[in-house]
Amino acid sequence: MGIIELLANGQQFVACGTHSSGARIEWDGGLPDEPPAITGEQLETLWQRLAEQLPVSVTTEAGNTKMRDRSAFTPGATDDTAEYLDANGWTLLDGANGERYIRCPFEDGHSSGGDPTSTAYFPAGTAGFEQGHFKCLHASCAHRDDGDFLNAIGIRNDDFEDLTSTEVAEPLPLPAFERDKWGRIEATISNAAKAVVRPDFVDIDIRFDQFRDEIMFASAGSGQWRAFTDADYARLRITMEKRGFKPVGRELIRDVVLLAADEQPFDSAITWLNGLEWDGVPRIECFYHTHFGTADTPYTRAVSMYMWTALAGRVLEPGIKADMVPILVGPQGCGKSSGVEALSPDPAFFTEISFAEKDDDLARKMRGRLVAEIGELRGLNTKELESIKAFVTRTHENWIPKYREFATQFPRRLVFVGTTNEDEFLADKTGNRRWLPVEVSKVDVKAIKRDLLLLWAEAREVFQRLGGIQFREAEQLAASVHEQYTIKDAWLETVEKWLDTPDLMTNELPRNCEFLRASDVLRDAIGLNPDRIGKREEMRISNVLQNCGYKRAQRRIGGKMTRIFEAVSNLYQPQNRGWYILTN
Repeated sequence: MGIIELLANGQQFVACGTHSSGARIEWDGGLPDEPPAITGEQLETLWQRLAEQLPVSVTTEAGNTKMRDRSAFTPGATDDTAEYLDANGWTLLDGANGERYIRCPFEDGHSSGGDPTSTAYFPAGTAGFEQGHFKCLHASCAHRDDGDFLNAIGIRNDDFEDLTSTEVAEPLPLPAFERDKWGRIEATISNAAKAVVRPDFVDIDIRFDQFRDEIMFASAGSGQWRAFTDADYARLRITMEKRGFKPVGRELIRDVVLLAADEQPFDSAITWLNGLEWDGVPRIECFYHTHFGTADTPYTRAVSMYMWTALAGRVLEPGIKADMVPILVGPQGCGKSSGVEALSPDPAFFTEISFAEKDDDLARKMRGRLVAEIGELRGLNTKELESIKAFVTRTHENWIPKYREFATQFPRRLVFVGTTNEDEFLADKTGNRRWLPVEVSKVDVKAIKRDLLLLWAEAREVFQRLGGIQFREAEQLAASVHEQYTIKDAWLETVEKWLDTPDLMTNELPRNCEFLRASDVLRDAIGLNPDRIGKREEMRISNVLQNCGYKRAQRRIGGKMTRIFEAVSNLYQPQNRGWYILTN
């Protein structure tokens, strides 16, 4: 029997040329149309027949110490390592007999890219291997053994015994990725979108937190959520490329992460609050008295009930109307600000704002917050009062997140609490219903932190049981408290005294006149000369008269429409009174 040379795909042989003797190589009968080829099954049959006639049992591959028993052959065999390679993106092509052509874990040391069949894993029972075997044709991998390979792909040798003794869930099949002719995954938006929603493929779970209004991620199965950063996008690209993706672009990864998050929303604040347990002991109604040192009155109880049900309501029903602001009034150093901050279950959910800030900046600061302090009422006089009222009343905010083209709207989840050292801070007597002043003394910050989760849990129960934010009693009782904290103009006392002083000529009280004019009051009550009366003085006396119970109106006097002030009661109960028009 002559020598039989068997060559695999990709190997070379000399079809025609010059023999070492100098003679040309000739083929009997001429060159064949193509070299004869046999299948793997035919090869195994041939080998078995040869083994029957010749003393052949095993073969040693050059450069490899792995002994192969050719008589052991199981077409389509698989093992744990092969399934691991399939599930984790290592497999490029499946061989006809169960072998996996894979990405080499040591490809950084290769001198060239090679073709996708240069590195293979043979599951136990294929190609004559009783145990799984790694083979790479690159010279840099000649010294690598199976243990090196298993460690490189993330499987330790001592893992296998545990796998056989415990029940392991079947790995999910990979998505139907579009691949190139070498088996690499194309970096298309469709492929990338399929990949990032598979935590078992990219190692992380991507979702959108509606409370924080941002994209979050957690290691697969951990439940420990944190915000996506620029570095995390880069890590995700690296993971995908290790799993067989072609290079993934920066814009592409941001688009598919946003899509994946948008399709998997959750609300961390609702989840947190619903997970708290209440011990059944009432605390929130007397909270201001027990923790902030206020007097124990129906008013302080009502304000406390409002604040806590508003806090719970803004979590459970995002954007619910909560347009009143408790204001803690107390001396410097009593712990007002620390107490307000302690209301937040985490420092990350607390912020401090000022009315002097721009709306865009405020919107960013309020995103993902539960408590906001209006510290010392800073900025209260930097905007028109109507703007401040509108700001407090708003239920939603607009802002443009980083790397987003369009503005997004999010519902407010926080409650405002003001703090001040001043005794007088309410400037508008007619629009104070939104402010709930409370006199505090020594704030017990430790007690707030100790009872915080129980307070939040009770607030949730009260909000749900009573059907919403409890604001009516606080609003009604606050009306009698506002006067104490209203800013007093120096002219106010003078004007009030003048209103109750009889006129020297008519002996009539100015308060009893049907209406008053600003210029007359400035001249006769304040003593200003007409040439010193300007817009500023008119606006100031207007506020004073409104605090005295008057309202602006218009009357036709001497054929001209004139701005006047009428007592509020006169607007609803007209009386025939003489005009109070002073003459020089």
